[in-house]
Amino acid sequence: MKQIGNGFEFRKVSLEDSDLVESIILEGLNSGGDFFLPLLPTKHNAKVFFATEIRHLIINQDPCFLAFKDGSAAGFSCCSTGINTAYELSKPIALGCITITREKFRRMGLANLLRAEMLKDLKSKGIKFVLSDIAKSNLASETGCKKIAKENSLNFKEISIKYECEI
Repeated sequence: MKQIGNGFEFRKVSLEDSDLVESIILEGLNSGGDFFLPLLPTKHNAKVFFATEIRHLIINQDPCFLAFKDGSAAGFSCCSTGINTAYELSKPIALGCITITREKFRRMGLANLLRAEMLKDLKSKGIKFVLSDIAKSNLASETGCKKIAKENSLNFKEISIKYECEI
């Protein structure tokens, strides 16, 4: 494991960590985490989310990190680079960064630490851009991303509006 600051350490996620990651996803759902769908906080949804959104990232060796503090799992973060092999792109990009921090480890800077490690990993793989969504209600995530961008002289800009329309 590698130290990342504030008493946290991290390592790459493996498929053997599936139950642990699913439990972190379920905790995120239970605590009102900002997921891209209105998922109910059920074990089924945590299992399906892992199977459809996370598992292939681990298999493809995309950046997927588990963080620990004092031996307890504190959260995870991952994103996808698979789009670069699926399409002929004008620039190499990563998509869909997701970070979930267990409630008792929030407000300790863990999400920012994991995102910073992810950016280092992506850069080492030749990735030049990251595209991701941040829910309007997730001010902490937006602030953290802008902080990382400023500290690393990165160009952080909003490029789209995502909307929901009740019909």
